[in-house]
Amino acid sequence: MESMSEEMVEQDQEYPHLAKAPIVEAVIEVRGRAGVPWDEMQIKDTLQRDMKDYPEIQHIGTVDGSIRFESGKIASFEAKDLGLQGIQFKRKDQKQIAHFNIDFFSFSRLNPYSSWDSFSTEALRLWEIHHHVLQQIEIQRVGVRFINRILLPTESTPISAVFKEFPSPVPDMRVERVGFIYHDVVTLPNQPYQANIIKTIQPASAIGQGPAVILDIDAFTEEPLEPIKPNLLEALDHLRSLKNSIFFNTVTIQFIKQFRGM
Repeated sequence: MESMSEEMVEQDQEYPHLAKAPIVEAVIEVRGRAGVPWDEMQIKDTLQRDMKDYPEIQHIGTVDGSIRFESGKIASFEAKDLGLQGIQFKRKDQKQIAHFNIDFFSFSRLNPYSSWDSFSTEALRLWEIHHHVLQQIEIQRVGVRFINRILLPTESTPISAVFKEFPSPVPDMRVERVGFIYHDVVTLPNQPYQANIIKTIQPASAIGQGPAVILDIDAFTEEPLEPIKPNLLEALDHLRSLKNSIFFNTVTIQFIKQFRGM
C-alpha cells in the first residue's frame, strides 16, 4: 500500500476522456489560517481590482445558532449574527463562482465542464489572489469535489445498470426500492487522502428531466501544507487521481461508453 498514490497517478493516465461527462458541478476548496484580520470593505476593494471578469458580487453573512434546553421549559433557539464573513464573485454566465472567506477559498465550475486543466488553472489563479489578500499561514484542508448526475434511460432501469456494486435494501424480502442515499467514507492506507462518496436518486422533475442517480465524490486531505503553489498543485493532482479512480471503479462500463459519446 505504500505506492498507492503513485499507482493512482499511473492509472489516471489510462482513463478515457469523457466528452459527455455527467458533471453538474466541480469544486476545488482550500481551507487554512489567515494571517490578517477580516476587514470586509478593504478586502472587497482589493479583490474587485483583481476580479474584474467576475462582476457579480454577493456578501455572505454567518449566523451562529444554538439550542437551549431547560428543565420544564420548551427548548429555545438562540442565533447570533456574526456579520459578513465572506464575499462571492460570479461570472456573467453564472457558470464560475469564487468564494473568499477568512478561513477558506472555493472555486466552482457548473455544467458544462470542459477539462481539468482549465478548471484547476483558474482555481489556482484565484487562490493566489486569495492568498495574497489574506496571507494564509497554513493550508489545513484541500478538497476536490465532483457532483455527477447520471440520467436513467427509464424509471425502471435498475441501479445495478449504473453502479458496479449496490446493496439490496432488505435482503431476502420482496420490496421495491423507491429512494436511497448511501454515504461511504474511504481512506488510503498510509496516505493522507480520504473521500466522501454519496450515492442517491433524483426523481423525474416537473420540467421534463427524467430520473437520475447522483454520484457525489469529495476527495480531500487534511495534511497541513505550507501555502505555496507547488504544494497545492501536488495535492490537487493526487486528489484528482483519487476522484477519477473512484468514479471509474464505481460506474459500469455500459454508462462509461455513453459518456464517451460512443
